[in-house]
Amino acid sequence: FKNEQSNGTFSRTVKLFKLWQNRIVKSRPSGFALENLVLKHFNINANSIETQFQDILERISNNYNKKKK
Repeated sequence: FKNEQSNGTFSRTVKLFKLWQNRIVKSRPSGFALENLVLKHFNINANSIETQFQDILERISNNYNKKKK
């Protein structure tokens, strides 16, 4: 559903996160958990996959830092 709303951007964003996860992050959540994390922070109005990727990482970081305090 989210993928249809975003004209395929959601799926491509998840694939980019999985690629990043496999190459950069050695310990990682399962694919299902990663997809849910992306879904939670996905912005349907983002202009590009690159912007989407950056925004999602920033949102995850901000949420993690708020919970740490």
